[in-house]
Amino acid sequence: MDQASGGYRHRHRKCRGFLVRTRYAQRRGYRDLQEPCRCGGTGPGSSVGAFPIRPVAAARYLGKVVAWKSRLSEASPELAVVVLSVGAPVELKTAVDSLLAQPIPIEIVVVNSGGGDPRSVLSSEASGISVISTPQLLWPGAARNVGIRSTRAPWVAFLASDLVASPGWAANRLLLHKKGRNSVASALVNSHPRNLYAWASHLSVLVRRMPGVPKRKALRYGASYARTLFEKYGGFREDLRVGEDTEFHRRMKRADRPVWAPSVQASHLNPTSFRQMIQDQLARGKRAAIHWPALDESSLLRRGFSRFMLIAPLSFRSVRGLDRLFVVASWPLVLACTFAYERGVDRGKRELARADGAGAARVTVVAILDRDDWHANTDIMVVVDPTYRHLTWIPRDLWVPSLNDRINAAFATGGGDLLLKAVRELGFRAESLLCVRRAATEAALEAVSVTVPVSEPLDFWYPLHPTRPIEEGRKAISFRPPEELLSGERLHQWMGARSMINRSGSDLLRLDRQQLLLRALLAADFDFQRVLRDPSLYRTSGKNPLAALSRVRPDWYFSTLGPLKDATTDGKAVLVKG
Repeated sequence: MDQASGGYRHRHRKCRGFLVRTRYAQRRGYRDLQEPCRCGGTGPGSSVGAFPIRPVAAARYLGKVVAWKSRLSEASPELAVVVLSVGAPVELKTAVDSLLAQPIPIEIVVVNSGGGDPRSVLSSEASGISVISTPQLLWPGAARNVGIRSTRAPWVAFLASDLVASPGWAANRLLLHKKGRNSVASALVNSHPRNLYAWASHLSVLVRRMPGVPKRKALRYGASYARTLFEKYGGFREDLRVGEDTEFHRRMKRADRPVWAPSVQASHLNPTSFRQMIQDQLARGKRAAIHWPALDESSLLRRGFSRFMLIAPLSFRSVRGLDRLFVVASWPLVLACTFAYERGVDRGKRELARADGAGAARVTVVAILDRDDWHANTDIMVVVDPTYRHLTWIPRDLWVPSLNDRINAAFATGGGDLLLKAVRELGFRAESLLCVRRAATEAALEAVSVTVPVSEPLDFWYPLHPTRPIEEGRKAISFRPPEELLSGERLHQWMGARSMINRSGSDLLRLDRQQLLLRALLAADFDFQRVLRDPSLYRTSGKNPLAALSRVRPDWYFSTLGPLKDATTDGKAVLVKG
């Protein structure tokens, strides 16, 4: 593109249609609504990767083009967009109109929960789109899943009602999807680029989602997905207040996780007054402490300054021109935001303490020894995370480099503190440990009968004595579909058998059976306090683990740590993360 005397020429004929519309937007005062040209450039005076959209200007512009774009809806859309709404706010109209104004046909469905009448909010041009509304409040994951089931396009994106999609939002997504990207993350820009309070709010929360942020620093949210990913990994967790997309990404293989796409941009509606800004930060901090707890126990001032020192340099690098002046001018307000956020965090922590008791842990580890001896190895290890409502089984043969041994040797070597350290090296933010001897579980399960599902015939070799090596004597045991009633010795055989008769056994298959058993016990309202009747048979490390354990329910997500692969280290057959 050439610029001379305030005008420009473009070498590509097929791009001129885009540039004509860009000129029109500029003449009418919509300089923040320039469309990207198909060769990857932008109109004159724009900067690649910067797409600030003012809601008022957007509404004026979109109102003029909605009718023209609606003619494209007859084509079969390749992208479905689920608009997430709570209480049918007035901002919903602008969000939907920004989708109707996209230059490609898209399938749109509005999922509104928590009351309100979304039809009365939407414009007349949106009368043909699908609207699903329920008076009960849905968490984000549940609303996302409703939208996924209600659409057909091969790729699915999501837009919150407080966002305005840029003109290239849908087309740029599809371009990357068609190049083979299974999921594409998006960037967010400030809705009011000439308002200091809006900048402070935006930087305090969304600095790592700005288009100009370095790729390695970008948070990859606001993603669209190939529909096949939901068939492969399942849907979003419906029981999480926040973080449902983070949890979904954790389940995905690395190759399927979202790629950073700063060209896919939406405008986030930020507070525009000091009072709104502070109230928003207090609410966000409190919500984070309750639903997304961290281990940082430092003072409010220290946390606030640390947060500001991360935001300021990153925000300076992420913008150019006049926006940079406004960003720097907003830094004192950003500091006020960080303190307000951390004040909200402290409020949330106090609320949690009242609910759980002082000193309660959020993430804890449960370990069961394979012998009735405190110097024995751990046979079962489970990480309990109430934030994600997630239980993760850790295979006992997993190799831990810092131990130079399998993880099941950590407790015997250095007690609970060493086992907690090993678990943290795996990426878990574990704060506490409950370790029980085998005798405690045997006593608790002595009079228990529980039915578990059996999907296929299972035949194992099992030691004649459960605490002795199988080489000293064995017997054959079997489990048959469709279900088994377990009690007494059969219950312990179900938990521990790993050597299959007709094919090679696996410790991982044993963990799958343990998950089925625990879910059945929880569904049967088994009293787990039985395990703790004898104080000499259990030990704890770190914070109090009992509050977190008391929250576990049968509908929580159970999984095994992975991906893993077989390896040989120091002559030992082990598992390593791979």
